[in-house]
Amino acid sequence: MGTNRLKRAAVAVTAGVALLTGLPAVPAQASGSCSSGSPAALWGAFSLQVRRTTSCTYYARFTISSANPNYGAGGTWSFKIERQVYTSYGWMITDSRSRTMLWGRPDYYDTATVDGYPASSGNLDQHHACYSVDGGGWTCTAWADL
Repeated sequence: MGTNRLKRAAVAVTAGVALLTGLPAVPAQASGSCSSGSPAALWGAFSLQVRRTTSCTYYARFTISSANPNYGAGGTWSFKIERQVYTSYGWMITDSRSRTMLWGRPDYYDTATVDGYPASSGNLDQHHACYSVDGGGWTCTAWADL
């Protein structure tokens, strides 16, 4: 067999195994309305917040404090929002949006949004926000369950 045929056969086998294992289906976003808010946060010379929109999507907001604007100067700061959904296999992170920036003037910066369920859907998903400095480890808020 030629190399291309072997590659195609390997892809077909991999796809077949994935179908047979019954990988969990991630539930779609529920319909409904949410109240906007900030359910979890870290505070200091900056703040990192999990924020929810009225359309039940979530994002991370990183705010540089005007009280100490030079705190993180010269550093590359990354922050993200993550969503985890409860499946038959337990909690699994299903979506993440991140943003990287150089420390700048006092202001706030947002990530793109990830889906979420309204509170009436029960304990089906959770969100948290995390930050990292200069490519180091992540520090995160608690998981927010609204």
